[in-house]
Amino acid sequence: MTVPGQCVLRVAAHGSQIRQLRLRAQSPVTVTAPVPRCDITVQKSLDAGTEVTVAVDAGGADIGLACDGVTACAVTLVGGR
Repeated sequence: MTVPGQCVLRVAAHGSQIRQLRLRAQSPVTVTAPVPRCDITVQKSLDAGTEVTVAVDAGGADIGLACDGVTACAVTLVGGR
């Protein structure tokens, strides 16, 4: 997906277990996501070509994507379970 500067990837509620969403940065991007079953948010900066796994609890989550140093960037959904 192409990110126009920044966006929110909304993961819908589903089931009763924690799921994992794997993302690959095609260009520099910062990923921000809530930690399941906690009241904190974590942030990770990715270089192009690197991946991150984001845990999402049953209630779903909003995952923030922000381009680093460019006006648009791209992120690929590699997989999830």
